[in-house]
Amino acid sequence: RNVPVKRMLEEMTGVPISVDNDVNLMTLSESYHMKYQDEVLVYLTLRRGTRGDIRMGGGVLLKGEVFHGAHGNAGTLRHAYMNLPKRMNAEEAIEEAIADRDPQEMVEKLKNHLIIPMINMISLFDPDRAVINAGILGESEPLFIQECEEELKRHLPGVFNWDLRLEPARDREFPCAKGAALSILQALFKNPDVFFEKL
Repeated sequence: RNVPVKRMLEEMTGVPISVDNDVNLMTLSESYHMKYQDEVLVYLTLRRGTRGDIRMGGGVLLKGEVFHGAHGNAGTLRHAYMNLPKRMNAEEAIEEAIADRDPQEMVEKLKNHLIIPMINMISLFDPDRAVINAGILGESEPLFIQECEEELKRHLPGVFNWDLRLEPARDREFPCAKGAALSILQALFKNPDVFFEKL
């Protein structure tokens, strides 16, 4: 935490370094490989963190580019408000839900924990498309997405009049690595002089 990785690597290598979080890169890869042309796309994922815990993450694309916000935290859902049991943090609640052996019960618990951040993200960014990557749930992923879609429709239609597309993620092979490559290409074409000056 608070380690200046970008500066350290640039000093070591002598070339420009770009640092981003995994979900932003997954979002970029999904949009590119599916050839989406959305004005606004949000990406929601359940995946393991660096400590092996299961976390919810989010990414936002505006016109095909990652929206980071003023401090790099746009779309971050790990610390979003959730409807959690007492004395449980978000990771503990998600782990507890996934440990349930009844698929229907597991999906119901997860949906109840995570629907509020989903509603907030969709309300704030007004996306054309919301993509969910819950591959960690295995065969229960389609049910989870279906339950979330039904819950979103119950909460949002009275306030919003839109044709929101809620879809499963389709780019499942090394999306972070591909997103990182795409991110560098975007930066290169946007401002090539920064790179050439270092060569």
